[in-house]
Amino acid sequence: KLKQYDIIFGHTQYVNFEHMDRLVTKLRENNVITILDTDDYWDLDISHPLYNIVRTEGLAQKKIDSIKMVDYITTPSPTYASYIQKYNKNVVIFENGVDDALKQYKYIESEKHDKVRILWSGGSSHLTDLTLLEDSFDKLRCDTQVKNKYQLHLVVFDLRGTTTNIDINKDFINELNSMGIPFTKAMLTKL
Repeated sequence: KLKQYDIIFGHTQYVNFEHMDRLVTKLRENNVITILDTDDYWDLDISHPLYNIVRTEGLAQKKIDSIKMVDYITTPSPTYASYIQKYNKNVVIFENGVDDALKQYKYIESEKHDKVRILWSGGSSHLTDLTLLEDSFDKLRCDTQVKNKYQLHLVVFDLRGTTTNIDINKDFINELNSMGIPFTKAMLTKL
């Protein structure tokens, strides 16, 4: 049944890391291209909420092993791609961030303002990244030449506990189960 798929794409892993090698082997036997997407470096900083779990469970090495075994990796950053390429040469960069082609990010002429708008946007696991900007914020705050000439917007996303179950192709789940590979139901984040 795996032959019906041309490509299997997933984020970081398809199934529990313990079963990845067996699944990828089966997919290759059926000429299925394997692609994983990753956007977080595997060696987390101590300030990251998942730091202890990653260390205790050896997840950094498991993520590297998954990167090594698949055909392709997608990632949003050329810098991160350079780290990934040490383990898998087939890295494709899909940049993310603010898409100024979308209406919500278009400048609207009717909104007159006399201030420069500065935006920092990120997930709650990156709050310590803001400490890198403290000196810049202090300089802005203390500079009398720019006082009242800018707006600072900090947008932090924290979606813990807000998820939506999605249905996965039942045939695929049954195929995994028949191979003795338990499938963890995929979750999508709901904004």
